[in-house]
Amino acid sequence: MKLKSNYKILTLLLAVVFLLLAAGTIDAQSYRHELDELAMEFYRFGEVEGTLDEISRKEEELEDKERDHDYYVQMAELETFRAEIKEVAGIESPRDNYERALELAEEALEIEKTYRASRQAAESLSMLFDYRSLFFIIRNAGQAEEYLKQAQELAENDYMTELVMANYYIYAPERAGGDRDRAHELFEEIKATGHPVFQLAAMEAQAADYLDREEKNKVEEIRDKVRNLFPDNPWIEDIPLRD
Repeated sequence: MKLKSNYKILTLLLAVVFLLLAAGTIDAQSYRHELDELAMEFYRFGEVEGTLDEISRKEEELEDKERDHDYYVQMAELETFRAEIKEVAGIESPRDNYERALELAEEALEIEKTYRASRQAAESLSMLFDYRSLFFIIRNAGQAEEYLKQAQELAENDYMTELVMANYYIYAPERAGGDRDRAHELFEEIKATGHPVFQLAAMEAQAADYLDREEKNKVEEIRDKVRNLFPDNPWIEDIPLRD
């Protein structure tokens, strides 16, 4: 009887979890949602051209879809990942890709305000800070923070939102809301998730900050960890990858 009772309790708990997932209360933590596996493969083996080709193929598949919220958020994610690849591989400026991703995310927000669209808008806008003037940063810092606030309110424990926020704190100047100490606190939380690509993204930003502070020993420590994380990637040990 006790075994049967425990089985019923377990079944009930699984049903509750399923319902929460369906309702979006619990988010299956992945790196860039549908692109999690592709991102893992990219960082595992360092294949640039093949990954960019796969992104283009996925975009072609979406072209036949209805221009609804899901279309725009998925297209924005693809454009942002393309920009990310260009940055870490150092092949060309990703500025146009981040601008396009921002347009797509804002199109999605016009249809429905979701954490994913808000997070994508915040990410692409804040990443543009590296490619635009200080005036642009100061003028748009408040908007980027507003997008982040929306994303947090809609999904408190989303790793990608936390990563975007940490990157915002680390790269934005203090007068625009930058806070390096807070950024490193968030990066440590992100690394504790155990997801290899999230860990790499956090260590990438930390290495860039340590290099800027001329703390070369800490940079080397991170490089050793990254080599162990992705031993088959031929260029990953050059972290920080973003200039």
